[in-house]
Amino acid sequence: MKAPEIKPIVSIFISLDEWVVWNEQGFYNASTKGDQYVGWHVNKGPENSADYYTARQFRKYLYRPDVIKNTLKSGSGDLAV
Repeated sequence: MKAPEIKPIVSIFISLDEWVVWNEQGFYNASTKGDQYVGWHVNKGPENSADYYTARQFRKYLYRPDVIKNTLKSGSGDLAV
């Protein structure tokens, strides 16, 4: 019998005085400068340099403290939006 897959509800990064929490869908909540610690690395093939996009670049769309709160309440990012 295969063990069930367990996925985190949210992920969190904490530094000395900043923090960021995000869910699987990419929505996040953060302290004032916490979103500087997360982003997306996008490969463009073996002959090209990868691109890196910071969470702050998508803040208008992905900074959603309400969604993170609902993710924690419901236990699922799919039900939080």
